[in-house]
Amino acid sequence: MNEIYIKEQIRQQVKLSQVVEYLTGSKLSKGKMLCPFHREKTPSFFVNDTKGVFYCQGCGEGGDIFKFVMLKNNQSFKEAIRWVDETFHLGCISQKVSYRQFLEQQKREEKKRQRQEQEARDKVLYDEIALEYRICVSALRPGILEPFSDLWAYYIQRKQYLDYLIEEGGY
Repeated sequence: MNEIYIKEQIRQQVKLSQVVEYLTGSKLSKGKMLCPFHREKTPSFFVNDTKGVFYCQGCGEGGDIFKFVMLKNNQSFKEAIRWVDETFHLGCISQKVSYRQFLEQQKREEKKRQRQEQEARDKVLYDEIALEYRICVSALRPGILEPFSDLWAYYIQRKQYLDYLIEEGGY
């Protein structure tokens, strides 16, 4: 099992603040608390869940979820990964998925997301074409516009273009 894959899986499933609060027994207040690595009276330990990092302005310690576990539990990197995986019941280590399969899954999800976005854009375009087509057909009904006027010619030309789009674009 690739460590990079497991690291990313854990980062996606567990917030750094959860691990910090679990190990220290203290709650974060607006992303900060007293530093668990040195004594202090004013909170200078900051946790940013969005970036997945911590930093203490007092002692200068900083890092990610694994660095925090390594420092707090006095563990190696591999032990820290195993500890987080087991403590939060993630099961990332026991999964039988290779890093290549993980990357392929990410590519499939990205393609699916792109396809859904394209389908949404196509639907908007279709709705616009349909609305414009209805307007052209309504404007070209007998008695609405004077034949051969500039506006009538515009709608004839526009309708021909929309007919082409519908025929060629599969709308």
